[in-house]
Amino acid sequence: MTGIEIADKGQDFVLWTWNPVTGATGYEADVFRAGTPPSERNAPVHTEEPSLRVDGLEPGTAMEFFVRAVRETVGGRAVGPWSEIAVAETLPEPRECTDERELAIAFGVGTSWGPPVLIEEWNGTPFSFSFDRESVPEDEEPDVQYVLEIVKRLSVKIEQQLEYSVIEVGEWTSQRRACRDGGRRMRNQIVAFVSPETDRGNRLVTAAPNCAEIQYYGGTMKGRRDGTIVHEIFHLFGFTHSPDPLVRSGRPHHSQTPPGDGYPMTTTLTGDYPESDVPATYDDIDALRCILEGAR
Repeated sequence: MTGIEIADKGQDFVLWTWNPVTGATGYEADVFRAGTPPSERNAPVHTEEPSLRVDGLEPGTAMEFFVRAVRETVGGRAVGPWSEIAVAETLPEPRECTDERELAIAFGVGTSWGPPVLIEEWNGTPFSFSFDRESVPEDEEPDVQYVLEIVKRLSVKIEQQLEYSVIEVGEWTSQRRACRDGGRRMRNQIVAFVSPETDRGNRLVTAAPNCAEIQYYGGTMKGRRDGTIVHEIFHLFGFTHSPDPLVRSGRPHHSQTPPGDGYPMTTTLTGDYPESDVPATYDDIDALRCILEGAR
């Protein structure tokens, strides 16, 4: 059995899917709370389709899952081998908001790039994310389209969790001059630029929360097909880097802020995302909810 995936999950359900098996007339799935002894498990569940949804679970429950193919014939019943174990955990309950908004609003106070303007502007209308057309070299337009696709995936991920949209992908815009360089800022819009500058001390892209802008530096969009843009977008909402060491790199992010200056990202969103182009976790998005809606 191959291709087992967690197609969807919520606070009270998990949906598994897998690759269909040629000749199978159905499937048997053994699903149970993690750690349940075999003698206490329910009988396997039969399903005709290569998918199974389990409802009625508690938030934050870890579930284990095995599946095998079944073929019913006139001559009898044949079953295939059980799959490898698949584990899924339902989403936890949303947090009780505390100081997330206060910390985020403090991000960059007293600097040339902060504090974030998007928090105060939030009125329930999604912020439009666009690239300034005039700043993008023709050979980097395909890279822009790739980045916009990642932003679209982030938008969907946020909406699925919060049940409302925070960011939407807009059309090309023509701002002509970046706000950080003295240009006029457009309200309720996030604008990305491609700068001709290349010498930024190894920085490939930066965010300016006080202008709701993201700036790539000359030639650095090529190959930046990972979670960098998601990381920078969360900076615009007052998130700072996690103070914890990253799992893969074994060291903190190169740029840290003092305690109390910004709300800390998870280590995943801070930079531990080589295999994900949308590294915002449930906790990051839940904190974003608190920042936008305020303490309750």
